[in-house]
Amino acid sequence: MKFLVSPMTESENADLLKLCRKFGWEKGQRFEDTPDYQAFKSQKIKKTILDWEGAENEEGMPLDCTDENKLKIYNGDPEVINWVLEEADKILEAGIKEAEADKENL
Repeated sequence: MKFLVSPMTESENADLLKLCRKFGWEKGQRFEDTPDYQAFKSQKIKKTILDWEGAENEEGMPLDCTDENKLKIYNGDPEVINWVLEEADKILEAGIKEAEADKENL
């Protein structure tokens, strides 16, 4: 499979994590606010993976790159999607390093 990705910056990750929260009451009195890492991961997958080639369903038919299908692939084989997210992060890091090197050479 080939993936088209849009890496998320640290700032974008932090903003997304702020939005992905679990809220509730503890013993009917105290408000509980905790990160919802599952919701964060789902949103990160949806935002990072823009398109793909070569994804097929069980019958061998091409699988459209939809948010629903992204999560189906993640649930079926999380290693693939985790690898894609890690590679997207590496692309971003390489771009930042290249930009910093270009600044130094000016």
